Amino acid sequence: MLAKGGLGVWFPAIKTGTGVDTFTKMLCDGLSARGVRAEIHWIPHAAEFFPWRIKTPAIPPWVNVVHVNTWLHHRFVPSQTLPVVATSHLCVHDPALKEYKSMAQSLYHRLWIKSLEAAWMSRASRVVAVSDYTALKTKEAFNIESVLTIRNGVPESFGRSGLKKIRNKPLKLLFVGTWARRKGVDMLFPIMRELRGYAELFIVSDSVDKSNMPGNCFFLGRLDHDEVLCKYSEMDFLLFPSRLEGLPIVAAEAMINGVPVIASNTSSLPEIVGNSDGVLCQKDNVSDFVSKLKKLSLEDGDAYVLRSDNSRKKIRENFTLDKMVSSYIRCYEELLFRG
Repeated sequence: MLAKGGLGVWFPAIKTGTGVDTFTKMLCDGLSARGVRAEIHWIPHAAEFFPWRIKTPAIPPWVNVVHVNTWLHHRFVPSQTLPVVATSHLCVHDPALKEYKSMAQSLYHRLWIKSLEAAWMSRASRVVAVSDYTALKTKEAFNIESVLTIRNGVPESFGRSGLKKIRNKPLKLLFVGTWARRKGVDMLFPIMRELRGYAELFIVSDSVDKSNMPGNCFFLGRLDHDEVLCKYSEMDFLLFPSRLEGLPIVAAEAMINGVPVIASNTSSLPEIVGNSDGVLCQKDNVSDFVSKLKKLSLEDGDAYVLRSDNSRKKIRENFTLDKMVSSYIRCYEELLFRG
């Protein structure tokens, strides 16, 4: 096998302001910390829609592996000889997402994104997905046989808070994510109207329609990453009614801080959230979220501490950045050794 110092990994990546950016930066930093030469070339967000208007970057001479997101246009990797690893973060062609898309989103995904991804499915030396669910849906969407699962991970240093107990009455819930139907944001206000006196919700997002927002909801705006990590120490649960996820980094970040996740029992979410460390609720079922949150508000401190400890333990054992980086290094080395 190739020594780690012989690897040179280059990430041409469109800066989108989403969890994919966080993934790319964490992986690049994690590789560097392990003695792998790695570098990100950030490409303006406009390149997702108008790639021909953005200059094609030059590939550094030390690079021997290129790592891309499957939404990247192929013109940003002009070399046809270097091995390419393509990571699928979310399969937007999943039929389960269809009813939550606008007409414009459906056309965009079908006519533009699917063609970009299909090019990488043919060209990439290795296609990777961030969860078993995403791997399955990627294989189905593109009729391919081999997709490697490497689950997202977070640095153990992200776990900043000490042991927690339920001390907030009412409960303090946190939502972090883009304000989109896929994330289940249309369920948040109906849930919280039923939880007056039981819980408050603090929302970290780009924008919110406040005209219909209940009085027990508070919009915090878009916080930077360090501010979000600090916010976990004040919270009891992450409320995450998403309908479709690749494998959410925000859930791992909450859990490593001892903040259990209340999530929909759908897509990849059961791969990271379980009923011993969090709570899984029926997708799209406001009443189920409400009834389970009311029960949690009555849970004693010992039960909450156990759930909190289990959350930390699950991430440290299964979803760390160190495990993710090790898996990608093996993937890169296998490609170079095979070549």
